[in-house]
Amino acid sequence: MLLARGFTLLEMLVALAVFAVIGIISSQLLTQMISFADTTQSRGERLVNFHRVIEIMRRDFEQMTYRSVRDELGEPTYEVSIGIGNLIEFSRKGWINPNLRHRSETQRVAYDLRGDRIYRQYWSVLDRSPDTLPVEQVLMSGITLASVIAIDQLGSETYFWPPTPEAEM
Repeated sequence: MLLARGFTLLEMLVALAVFAVIGIISSQLLTQMISFADTTQSRGERLVNFHRVIEIMRRDFEQMTYRSVRDELGEPTYEVSIGIGNLIEFSRKGWINPNLRHRSETQRVAYDLRGDRIYRQYWSVLDRSPDTLPVEQVLMSGITLASVIAIDQLGSETYFWPPTPEAEM
């Protein structure tokens, strides 16, 4: 008499249960890997953007020059102002002029935090008229706090420049 060879129902159910557990584990692992890849990519993009912002700011600060300008009302302003209207405002040299436009190679630059965004502003002229508006560039979003601190030669810190009697209180 020939015996029928095959799997019993119990063996088949155990095999299906093992394959189901392996399938669930592998799908969870795949889901986590996709989530990790998305998180890594978004953080990488944010890091690249942060490096771009730092490079723009580094160039501006390295080329800073102490040149005062006239504001919209014709009044002279400070060479550098911190905490007065913007985070910081100053003049910088090295504004490349490849089209040979009739303008200075010195540029007035300001950084400002509004909402959750850091803006870089610049003006096409140094001494402004009432209708001169700045060109604004959004450098980065998702910022919760930004401040500029001036440190003098003695190491004293101030959040306002030039120092005012109100700022020293």
